[in-house]
Amino acid sequence: MAKIYLRSKLQNLAMKKKDAYVTRPVYYARITGDELLERAADNSKLRKSEIYLAAEAITREFRNFLQNGHAVTIPEIGTFRFGFRAHATDTLAEAGAAQVYRRRIIYQPCMDLRRQINTVTLEDVTVKDEEGGEEP
Repeated sequence: MAKIYLRSKLQNLAMKKKDAYVTRPVYYARITGDELLERAADNSKLRKSEIYLAAEAITREFRNFLQNGHAVTIPEIGTFRFGFRAHATDTLAEAGAAQVYRRRIIYQPCMDLRRQINTVTLEDVTVKDEEGGEEP
């Protein structure tokens, strides 16, 4: 069963003007694209070179479709689409591309992945000292 470890840390919350404990997931090393492709080759009947070529083609098409306004679905992972934030205006004449101040890529996980995240076990790894505080 999948497990995610959590660590709680005392942090200054400027908006609330107080210190409070905030719980976040513990992240391990980032898995690179090369590591992912190598594992995929090890777990399939395809050669490493075939996996790399397929990944390159998929990446190129993914970027092309996304940059041209398409929502792109990767099976069993989810959908990616372009989004942005824009300032509101009083008139239609003032509205438009000049009002865009932040561009982003929006990711919506597939339903199966959303269901799976709810089955992941969460475990605290924060160690407390004798006075109840957090050990460094």
